[in-house]
Amino acid sequence: WTTGSIDPRFESKKFEMKYNPGLILNFKESTFGVKAILGNGRESLGITYKSDNYASSLLYPDRIHYLNMGYGFNNIKDTTSTRKYSTILGAELSAHTHIGSAVLDISSSFERKDENNSNDIRSSKIYNIRSKYIEDTYNLHVLWQVPKAYSHQLITVKGQYVNGYDGHVEFAPDLSRINYSVQFLEANMGYLYTRNQHKPWNYDLGVVAEYFYIDRNDFASTLSVSNAYLRIAPTFRLRYDRFHMDNIQLSFNPAYQKNLNNNLEYSTNSLNNFIQGVVFWDYDYYSTNAYQLSWSAKWTTKRISSQYWTGIRLTYDYHKNLDNSNSDALSSFKSNASLRHFTIGLFINL
Repeated sequence: WTTGSIDPRFESKKFEMKYNPGLILNFKESTFGVKAILGNGRESLGITYKSDNYASSLLYPDRIHYLNMGYGFNNIKDTTSTRKYSTILGAELSAHTHIGSAVLDISSSFERKDENNSNDIRSSKIYNIRSKYIEDTYNLHVLWQVPKAYSHQLITVKGQYVNGYDGHVEFAPDLSRINYSVQFLEANMGYLYTRNQHKPWNYDLGVVAEYFYIDRNDFASTLSVSNAYLRIAPTFRLRYDRFHMDNIQLSFNPAYQKNLNNNLEYSTNSLNNFIQGVVFWDYDYYSTNAYQLSWSAKWTTKRISSQYWTGIRLTYDYHKNLDNSNSDALSSFKSNASLRHFTIGLFINL
């Protein structure tokens, strides 16, 4: 682990570009669209040293970092760096239509990312592809709006599914045998009622239900971790607007996170600092029930400048764990652990 203040120092350079050529068809009450998702990316990960003694000598074992690409392939990080070359292909479909006074918007997309990983040896200009990572992402978004004279109702449905896996190309060029796999699913449904009467004070009421699932498998380390939980979050927001000169928003958002199921499998021979200090803590965090609370206050005004909105924003987030880990072999996640986060900011809208 390093903070970047002492040798060795982690170095990361990443560039990714996406473009979406498409076709839009407009009809009397509806609009349909189809787009392609095209992109390329390049990333370089490495370790840098400010001290030449640490960079060129092997006399300091605590300053040496290693690169593990699976199946026993390791390199000392002071002599190598990792390069990733990615290609992105996909498509997106969308529709917008009016049904009476209601408005329906639907969009869905599929995106595949192929990433080639290589070890960049300083003494060689040939980049050998050591492993490949493939990630498929599916997205769905549905928005149903019912506008009225003094109110607005919205129903949203969102979903995302990610399936990723990688393998060593020298052992399995077609990735019939993989080294790592991950599956991620997040789905939520929400309702929001907004009152917009010609009065200084108005309000918003809503609720969101979210389902979260993640499954990760490191076959080289015989490690398997999965978590699933359900989260319910109501929304209460009070809005004040006086002659379009002062605007105040007060928001209160409690939430409850209910754990559904978990699974953890590992070999005692593969335990290391990363598994004990990161994987176990993540597993315990997602496997416990929790209560969350978010307060926010925002004030904007044009009294300072008639052309620009200026204001201040305050937020307070609170997270409280309601139980502890069910296994003594894990990270001993603290019972009733809590987290508080407070922010304050000034801003101007140009």
